[in-house]
Amino acid sequence: AVISASNGIVASYIHSALKPNLGRIGVLVALESNADKEKLNELGKHIAMHIAASSPLFLDIEHVDAQAVEHEREYVFTTDNSSLEASLAVPFYEGKTFKGWFIDSACTQSLSDATISSRMTIYAKWE
Repeated sequence: AVISASNGIVASYIHSALKPNLGRIGVLVALESNADKEKLNELGKHIAMHIAASSPLFLDIEHVDAQAVEHEREYVFTTDNSSLEASLAVPFYEGKTFKGWFIDSACTQSLSDATISSRMTIYAKWE
């Protein structure tokens, strides 16, 4: 596989590097942009670090096997509201008190009362 950026940079990150170019996981990120190359390299390295931290299982979409896709579909469609709400981290906002998750921007319809049928945006209520 070849990765390149005709008008940008290819940034790299090696996690747990034992010596140059030798570590547990390596990530390459291509960024196409006319922006400052030094800033692009810094951004690319941060993106690559996040990719490494997410423990990717596949190199690209072509390598994702059907069993992995089915496992994710099963999780998405069997998650009920109570387990979804319990799995969400309680956010922190200095000087405010978190009041819950809601499905509307006015924070009048609680996530726990909603029917999850597709991808949806949720909102945090603060006081």
